[in-house]
Amino acid sequence: MTERSIALQPLHSEPLQTGMPAGHLDEVFGEGLSMDERLVVSPCEGALRDRRAREGDYVCAGDVVARVRGTDGELVPVHSPFAGWVMGFLVPHGSPVRRREPVLWLRRL
Repeated sequence: MTERSIALQPLHSEPLQTGMPAGHLDEVFGEGLSMDERLVVSPCEGALRDRRAREGDYVCAGDVVARVRGTDGELVPVHSPFAGWVMGFLVPHGSPVRRREPVLWLRRL
């Protein structure tokens, strides 16, 4: 059986001259993706309540994005330590959460 290799090239460009054998092309080609993602975590154990942020909102560092009803019954604010766009909550409203469990996903600019 004969070994075959395929070299992918960007559209409308000259062929890439790598000087490498065809078997090493996977070290040259690839996709890079750079997104700055952040997770906001629960400050205590309890149940997620009072969501203040919504998907698509922009929040600033220090904003209260939700509250957690702690095991003592007190509502504890969840502050975002980051500024960014709210991509979504990771925990349904009213669901139990543990201390330092991620509850909100942010994408920074």
